[in-house]
Amino acid sequence: MDGGYRISGQWPFASGCQHAAWLVGHAAVLRDGERQFMANGMPLMRLAIMPASEVEVVDTWHAVGLRGTGSHDIRVSDVFCPEERTCQLFSAMPTIAAPIFSIPPIAPLALFIAAVAVGCAQAAIDDLVAVVAGGKRPAYGARRVAESPLFQTRLGEADAELRAARALIHDEAHKAWSKALTGQEFSLLDRARMRTASSHAVTAATTVADTAYRLAGSSSLYDGSVLQRRMRDIHAITQHAGVGPDFFPLAGALLVGEEIDPMRI
Repeated sequence: MDGGYRISGQWPFASGCQHAAWLVGHAAVLRDGERQFMANGMPLMRLAIMPASEVEVVDTWHAVGLRGTGSHDIRVSDVFCPEERTCQLFSAMPTIAAPIFSIPPIAPLALFIAAVAVGCAQAAIDDLVAVVAGGKRPAYGARRVAESPLFQTRLGEADAELRAARALIHDEAHKAWSKALTGQEFSLLDRARMRTASSHAVTAATTVADTAYRLAGSSSLYDGSVLQRRMRDIHAITQHAGVGPDFFPLAGALLVGEEIDPMRI
């Protein structure tokens, strides 16, 4: 309608929605009941920002992990949103002259997710070290777990793998920020590499957290174990569409000069 859009819909994974003052929904544009499409055939979508007072939180977040995020569904029915509170997410140009807004908005989102995974894995390593440093012994062992060469090897490997994952996402974030500060254009390969770095880091971090869970032994099984929570949280992170394996073939295609759909990154 003139001056804005009337929005109806329900969206999952609205993290922090119970404490937010504003919420967003990404909706397909209809005109006279007909869905609108862009020139490349993809549906025309608008991101709408709505005050929390106009949005219903639907109690759906009963999940295996990341329970503290409160990522319930949100729902609106025929809410009017002025056009100035909407934008196109995938093809719009920034209107604010600041370096952060020159970075393509979708690709670095995966870096944020990967950072959470790396932090979760680091916490798992720290929790494991605390358990073992307390003098933990295996049920049928004569010496402390910390004395075991096999334990020491596995812990050293996990530490190295996690540091490598952290270095990779830091490197991608640094390169993106440097390009933004100097006004350089982001190539499709730049964007694809942000995605693959994030996917790789999440996979590595998950391996590290799983290793910490196993090395802590049977004490990890109980609900009161923080390592059990780390394991559940990081496996919830792996389910995010932004850090899946889909982005590796995109980077591979670009490296050999093949064309890809830029909307995918």
